[in-house]
Amino acid sequence: MTGAILILLLSGAVCDGAIPVESGAVTICAGVLIPDDWARDFIKARDVDLPRCEAEKETQAKRAGVELKLCQDERAALATALRDTDRELVKAEQVKPDPWYRKPELWFAVGVALGAASVGAAGR
Repeated sequence: MTGAILILLLSGAVCDGAIPVESGAVTICAGVLIPDDWARDFIKARDVDLPRCEAEKETQAKRAGVELKLCQDERAALATALRDTDRELVKAEQVKPDPWYRKPELWFAVGVALGAASVGAAGR
């Protein structure tokens, strides 16, 4: 058969499906006439390509969901670390340095000076 398949557009009650048509034949149905290889390609697309595409879409959606969850977890961890760092900065700002008269370097120098003065006064 070198014909084509008649795809009907539900235009009449007599023809309600696809029927083979020989080249040059006259039919009582109205519709779209396509070559056999086109029809096979359309059937392959419907039965093989479309389900494969839908499966790939679902896989990619799951992968995207996992990646989104990982990003959200990382963001939450970074937000926690940022809050902890902010708390430490606030604590550091609240700690005031010792006044000059409480610094050990000052009292060491005073001790050395007094000791030297004592030795000098005792030696006179």
